[in-house]
Amino acid sequence: MHEYIKIALKGTLMGTADIIPGVSGGTVALLVGVYERLINVLSGLGLQTVKDALTAVRTKNLGPFMRTYDLFFLGSLLCGIALAIVTAARFIPALMESHRSEMNALFFGLILASAAVPMRLLKVWRNIYVGLLIVAAGLAFWLVGLPVATGSDNPLVLFVSGAIAICAMILPGVSGSYLLKTMGQYEHILTAVHEREVVTLVIVMGGMLVGILSFVRVLRYLLSRHHDATMMVLTGLMLGSLRSVWPWRESWETTSALFSPHLKGDGLLWMVFIVLGGVIVVALIAAEEKFGDKPTLE
Repeated sequence: MHEYIKIALKGTLMGTADIIPGVSGGTVALLVGVYERLINVLSGLGLQTVKDALTAVRTKNLGPFMRTYDLFFLGSLLCGIALAIVTAARFIPALMESHRSEMNALFFGLILASAAVPMRLLKVWRNIYVGLLIVAAGLAFWLVGLPVATGSDNPLVLFVSGAIAICAMILPGVSGSYLLKTMGQYEHILTAVHEREVVTLVIVMGGMLVGILSFVRVLRYLLSRHHDATMMVLTGLMLGSLRSVWPWRESWETTSALFSPHLKGDGLLWMVFIVLGGVIVVALIAAEEKFGDKPTLE
């Protein structure tokens, strides 16, 4: 029980990150040591899981079934994520609106420091990894710079938006919330969560289910066959995504604007938040190394 409570707490961190445009829940999953285990569990789900579940219910043998598919872990993590999303939907958007630059600075520090996590998981260094990092960073930099579109209530649009967003959420460095924002669906779906609009939520969750069950199999293959290259790509995605949370972007018209007198006070404050974000990551890494475990793909 102690282990699953700890996993649920990690889920709350992931869920909180997922609700914030520019921050990836996958980054947090990697940071707290559950990323590869999560990919492993999700990629093992399918039609056989449903058949085994029906058999387990019929024979009243749910415990072994849950352990076989590591569903106690997945259930604990999803409970934490759901709790965080429902709770954070009430105050995160307002906080981002009233203290956008300070929050961006904090997230900038979090993501920048978190980029060291996949680097630390490399087994062998190869020079080609530099190229992979640059390409991935460029892709993420382009994605987070896409213009914001107008939202739609069309069920197909909502379904596809959910599928795209969940695939992005599972990738460190790619913010599903930010992609929802570029598709014009972020506020609409967040309102649906807050107002309990069941039909909209069911459509979006259907898209998420299809998207995640398809995409994690690709990720599992890459992590098991090309682990180090995949980690470098994830690092690049995280670094490129920093564009979305650059705290000076709303006032920065020239390179000298960073040091202009009217920004000096705020700039120093934002630097404090960036450092604070880095300190939080270091503390989480230290706690994970001391108290956590890091299962890997077999």
